[in-house]
Amino acid sequence: MITKDNLHAGHRERMMRKVLSNVDSLEEHELLEVLLFTFMPRIDTNPIAHELIRFFGSLEKVFSATAKDLTSVNGVGEKTACYITVIGAIYKKLLLSQKPEKKSAWKNFEATKNYLIDYYDGIKTEEFLFILLDSKFKEISKMKFEDKNKYTVTADIPEIAKALVVHKPSYALIAHNHPSGNINLSESDDITTMKINMICELHGVSLIDHVVVAGKNAYSYFTDGKLQHIKEISSVNKILRNVNGKGE
Repeated sequence: MITKDNLHAGHRERMMRKVLSNVDSLEEHELLEVLLFTFMPRIDTNPIAHELIRFFGSLEKVFSATAKDLTSVNGVGEKTACYITVIGAIYKKLLLSQKPEKKSAWKNFEATKNYLIDYYDGIKTEEFLFILLDSKFKEISKMKFEDKNKYTVTADIPEIAKALVVHKPSYALIAHNHPSGNINLSESDDITTMKINMICELHGVSLIDHVVVAGKNAYSYFTDGKLQHIKEISSVNKILRNVNGKGE
């Protein structure tokens, strides 16, 4: 005997197959209907999806609505409204991550310096950034490391190695701030640069700079020639040649 529950389950199964075969073929109300399956396991979500889009005007406006406004639509409770607003917030963040200024921030030292000075403005503790870039110097990922100690921070080398394996960047850039306002480098800064350069080299990634920010000032290991010196003395290939007795 065919029951309402069977029809309901059959419809959901057909919609899921449609998603798997060609999600782009779904109309706005169908996309929202399928999404609501998760939050409304025993309810026909089709009329609710239609009503949400009718009430707010479009799928985009549904995800831009406040939770309170969403609950004004019949059938939408606080839990469903909460999930819809979270998805909308995630979507907004993804859009923001595509802004041209973020993608072009690493083209040259001047752009990098300006970006990082703005980034570190107001940060009172030392914070270390490991930035992964693709072959066109577009940002893939930005990892942040910070410590409770105000004036020291340690980059997590295993985490950096893992990120290189997962993201497979072409280039990497590291940066940290000196909250004291003193731009002078420490021995620890050089050692960190050396370690990360070696990790990058082992993964076929080119470290393009280490920028240190102190207030409105910024120091570049690359423009000062210090990065090249560090690369020469910490080259993995050179060290291996020396170990094998083939050093120059």
